[in-house]
Amino acid sequence: MIRITAAFAAEGRVSRVREHGMGHIHRSYRVTMEEGEEYLLQQINTLVFQNVPAMTENLVKVTDLLQRKAAERGEDPDKTVLSMIPARAGGYVHQEEDGSRWRLFRFIPGVSAGEDPDNLSELEQAGEAIGQFLTDVSDLPPDSLQETIPHFHDTPYRYYEFRNAIEWDSYSRVSEVEPEIGFILQRSKGLSVVANALQEGRLPYRTAHNDTKINNVLVDPESGRRICMVDLDTVMKGSSLFDFGDAIRSGAAVSMQGYRIPASGLDLKRYEAITGGFMRTARHILTDAEIEMLPRGAWLMTMECGIRFLTDYLQGDRYFRIYSERQNLERAQSQFMLALDMERKHPDMDRILKQYR
Repeated sequence: MIRITAAFAAEGRVSRVREHGMGHIHRSYRVTMEEGEEYLLQQINTLVFQNVPAMTENLVKVTDLLQRKAAERGEDPDKTVLSMIPARAGGYVHQEEDGSRWRLFRFIPGVSAGEDPDNLSELEQAGEAIGQFLTDVSDLPPDSLQETIPHFHDTPYRYYEFRNAIEWDSYSRVSEVEPEIGFILQRSKGLSVVANALQEGRLPYRTAHNDTKINNVLVDPESGRRICMVDLDTVMKGSSLFDFGDAIRSGAAVSMQGYRIPASGLDLKRYEAITGGFMRTARHILTDAEIEMLPRGAWLMTMECGIRFLTDYLQGDRYFRIYSERQNLERAQSQFMLALDMERKHPDMDRILKQYR
């Protein structure tokens, strides 16, 4: 790690390297220099992100814009926006002899939002950060960015992959997940509603983060104020519904007791905190059609996530990192319980949203 760090134009000498975070995709390391400067070293997962040049080009465009926007607001871009450190050989990616690819960011201190799920103020700040991100990148035409993961939030395509996984049944797991399969099939028509609205122009395409899990927002541990969004690899053409929806899916869910399977339900107080923050910073760029369909975005992202977990389980757990044999199945079951609870509470979700229109 010391040798790889030296391949970048980092300042100082390395004094300590330790693994950082528990991400599903990349391997990350926090690098501390003798002079106190800190960096985040990442080994890029090239199985997931196969077009590394496209991903890097997008990152440069997006971070340059975010740094300019932060400076216009009087913020210190080094403390509120991810910045990539150039490789000494040129560009921003270093390749090892074994083919592994690495990159280095300036480390931004902070904690992931949602670590204290009862802190509604922190969730509100996370909603603000996601809305502010959408506002900041609204100047960047969606078609100017390359697609880093094909079909990432193409829910009809995810459904198509799921049906193929059932047909192939490569690991003989279909018979044990018939209730989950039935749950998806009963809701198959609703999976294409947002995609159709985007294709028909009833919803606008936007430059979006596309992976707004609530822990991808950094907050200040002392003040609880938002710092920035991280994990920008999936920033590309998308929809505001995807970003709002994934924030609700990940930040407004609570564990429900008394079920045989892991189960999640929607906490309306958390939903309101995230919604209020998001609308405060994004409302002025959203169309009426987008605002009206935000709750649908939350349901869709939950269903899509559950479908991806179940598909991965049927295909032998190739995509998501697992720590137990049935973990992807359990993840899927939890998402489907959350989607079901959203269906029950949809009138309440609409009522809360109208307060912030």
